[in-house]
Amino acid sequence: MYGGVLTNRLGQILARIKVIAQYSDKTKDGKYKLADTSQKIGTITAFCERFPRNKCPDAVNNT
Repeated sequence: MYGGVLTNRLGQILARIKVIAQYSDKTKDGKYKLADTSQKIGTITAFCERFPRNKCPDAVNNT
């Protein structure tokens, strides 16, 4: 799990972002598996934390 922040040019935090990644050929729950084990699954999901209205600001998609 990784974390990051999105800031504006003044250094103000616009969003805190949590990224869930997994370096493996199958998911932890065993639900998904790659046929070719030489490849790896990367980012599973990413989302904004503690942001009003449970929605990321538009700036997340523009960077």
